[in-house]
Amino acid sequence: MISGGRNKCLGNVVNAMHMDFVAGDRINLKRIGSDHGSTKKHPLYCWRIVLPDQDIEVGEIRLRIGHSVDSYYLGNIEFEIKKEYRGNHYALAASFMMLEIARRLGMGYLIITCDDENEASRKTIEKLNASLIEVSSPSKEFTYYYDGIGKYRIYRIDL
Repeated sequence: MISGGRNKCLGNVVNAMHMDFVAGDRINLKRIGSDHGSTKKHPLYCWRIVLPDQDIEVGEIRLRIGHSVDSYYLGNIEFEIKKEYRGNHYALAASFMMLEIARRLGMGYLIITCDDENEASRKTIEKLNASLIEVSSPSKEFTYYYDGIGKYRIYRIDL
């Protein structure tokens, strides 16, 4: 269930900023902030991942709206689970919730990435039925590029 205001997409105008609370079966999401983007950045919305019964924060998830060189390597979905809560599939549950939000916002597909060496994130992404596009190091057009930057696993999820 998504609550907190209007939850419709007007073309590609995003109303994720009004999705303050998203209730799930195993977890809830509570919006903690947003960056509405600029000429170089896409809008980014951030939620805490919380256990519903205890209101304990177990991690965070972010949804980046739009596609560019930067979002290709950063991904449209980013998640991070606190160390003591890893292994409970909270990132997977939150990511499925993000897929639904992205659908409601009219996004046709999402890019989701992880470091090539990050086995846990790779498994989570693959459980989302994402298709691997490639494993590569970012190009120099990537805003956060530096010499020696590692490889990213880049996946696509069609909505």
